[in-house]
Amino acid sequence: MTQLSAIGPLAETTEPPPKPRSRKRLLAIALGLGVLLAGIVALNVVTLSLSASAGHIEGNIQALDEENSFLRSREARVSGAARVRHDAAALGLTTATTDGIGSVTATPRDAQIAAQRLAAAAGGY
Repeated sequence: MTQLSAIGPLAETTEPPPKPRSRKRLLAIALGLGVLLAGIVALNVVTLSLSASAGHIEGNIQALDEENSFLRSREARVSGAARVRHDAAALGLTTATTDGIGSVTATPRDAQIAAQRLAAAAGGY
């Protein structure tokens, strides 16, 4: 009897036992996972930064809309019809009434007089 038969069928296998992974390979895998994790963290930081910037821009837009509303009301108050009437009255101007509005009919003589006045005024320059 041989000693191999005493061990049984395991002694007859010819496959070598699996090799333990080398240290270099494990280090490379760990380094690759570390780089991948760092990339994901960096991407999340950039996303949060963009979200914060968008919120800041939205706040600026809202502030500018409020300021535009304030400026429009101020401009309406400064150039409104009531203010124009008040300032005109201070200068002695009055609003024309509907009875004071009429049309004027010009005659050929009026055109001659206007031409003479224009010619006289042109000589003065």
